[in-house]
Amino acid sequence: MFRIVLKTIGITLLIAYLAVCGWVWRLGQPDMVYREVRVVICDSTDTQFIDAEDILQVVFGKDKALNPVGRKAAQFNAYQLQQVLEQNTLIAQADCYPTPDSTLRIDIYQRKPILRIKSDKLTHDCYLDREGELMQYKPSLRAVEVPVATGHITREIATGPLYDLARFLRKHKRWSSDIVQIHVEKNGDFLLVPRKGSHVILLGPADDLETKFDNLDTFYRKVLDKKGWNLYQKINLKFKGQVVAEKKQQNNNI
Repeated sequence: MFRIVLKTIGITLLIAYLAVCGWVWRLGQPDMVYREVRVVICDSTDTQFIDAEDILQVVFGKDKALNPVGRKAAQFNAYQLQQVLEQNTLIAQADCYPTPDSTLRIDIYQRKPILRIKSDKLTHDCYLDREGELMQYKPSLRAVEVPVATGHITREIATGPLYDLARFLRKHKRWSSDIVQIHVEKNGDFLLVPRKGSHVILLGPADDLETKFDNLDTFYRKVLDKKGWNLYQKINLKFKGQVVAEKKQQNNNI
């Protein structure tokens, strides 16, 4: 235990030392002239909504104040560039800082979607991110495997109960992989479409989620695993403490 504590203290001191060194170095380079810009998408292995070209278009765009090339470090407002870049709803954080080779480095961290929204009420498709904020929809060069939400979704529903449900699903791997679509009815009820089976799940309001999904899990194990997954057309979790299953209607026409 003592060694772990010492190791933790050592790592903390090292990080602090490097941070102070970087700060002192930047203060000592006011006359350094930027020669180029380097963009690093730090989380490109996760998603690729943004690439370096998108960032460079902003840097070398119409606003000349955002272009550092040929200007002294002391005369360039890197914080202003960061603020402009972070206005893009696909970007969570932008860090702009000088490097010893007279380069302005821009580190980009993208926002992480947990749900794609195709709403009857919003003007455009969008994503809902991990922080519960809406972000613009843009195809990613890497597949974004998140559930799709459809129906009567306002901004208030998206950032409220829909976010609570999406965060619950993401927290539980079993349900995150099983639920492929969420539909919001006009009365505010949530319908879920699972990957397995031919039924839909009437969740009702997005409350008491632990209990509702525990009841669903029990129903799956004790009923569907034994009787078959195509016997029911709707599983209703809306009523507290019970599961009401509606069987498919038999077609007797020959």
